[in-house]
Amino acid sequence: MEEYSKELLEFVPPEFHLDNYRNSSRFLSEDWKMAIIRRMSVDVFLLENLPDMATNRSIQNIRSGADELIHITSYDGSTGVEDFDQRSYDFHHRGTLGSNCFAEVDLKMPDDLLVSSFLAWVENKRLSRGVKSTNKVITPAKSRQWHEARILQYMDVTQWHRINNLNPTLGQLGLIIYPDDDRGDVAGRLKVAKRHITELSSKGYWNTLFSTPPNIFEE
Repeated sequence: MEEYSKELLEFVPPEFHLDNYRNSSRFLSEDWKMAIIRRMSVDVFLLENLPDMATNRSIQNIRSGADELIHITSYDGSTGVEDFDQRSYDFHHRGTLGSNCFAEVDLKMPDDLLVSSFLAWVENKRLSRGVKSTNKVITPAKSRQWHEARILQYMDVTQWHRINNLNPTLGQLGLIIYPDDDRGDVAGRLKVAKRHITELSSKGYWNTLFSTPPNIFEE
């Protein structure tokens, strides 16, 4: 367990412990998605001038860290192409929007013609529904980068500072998030964490988190 100096304690959120975040090294895409949603909700509450709700959610995030997020959402094994499901069809086919579509496939057709026809059908459906394919790839290496940069710790600590109008220096912030890392260049590590957070919240990666099967992270 990390120990902070008395001068630093005023900037350390109550119940903040780095050990609580160790499990992010095992995160799947669904875990990252849920973790980021929980942190983004704090920002939403602040923007909507709901400080009590922001404080409560921030405390919950800090207290739980990453522990409660591991595999909390069951995954049905979807690969993007599945057998026809009547209930899903009834739900998605009612409207004109959405990324789930249904096609009738003639398995007797030659592969090359079937594939080209399918690609053309997909392109037309995307245009008609205003859906864009994800253009990012989330790999085990990317997940490790997010874990090693300690982006959840960065978000929790900096949100707590915003809520409580605290203004630590970059050096103090670095000592809170990376007290066990003596490689120097704290400002550089904080910059990397902030860059990953900006990247993760971008439309490309955000869409990918919602569409990437969780087991893509399994090795």
